[in-house]
Amino acid sequence: MGFLYTNTMNSLQNEIYKYLKERDWLPNKTKRTVSAYAKSISIEAAELLQEFQWDESKYDREAVLDELGDVLIYCIDMSIALNMNVEDIVRRKLEKVKLKYPK
Repeated sequence: MGFLYTNTMNSLQNEIYKYLKERDWLPNKTKRTVSAYAKSISIEAAELLQEFQWDESKYDREAVLDELGDVLIYCIDMSIALNMNVEDIVRRKLEKVKLKYPK
């Protein structure tokens, strides 16, 4: 398993921003609201969970990759809509978790 390099999260956010901008899908240009992103994340997370519903040891790897990708993309879309930096979000949360669960 590899490590995330410092620019990986920001690079993904920039790539998704560019994708949205090229299609004129940026949040200020569409009717999509922040709650729509939250709903989409929840729906895609449920679809991811469904892949493990019957047997956690036997799952369709491609389907899991697709659903996990959907969840991540919608999370990054929402961060763009809220003008938040993905890397800052993750680092902030990790710091809270480290305090809650010290070594």
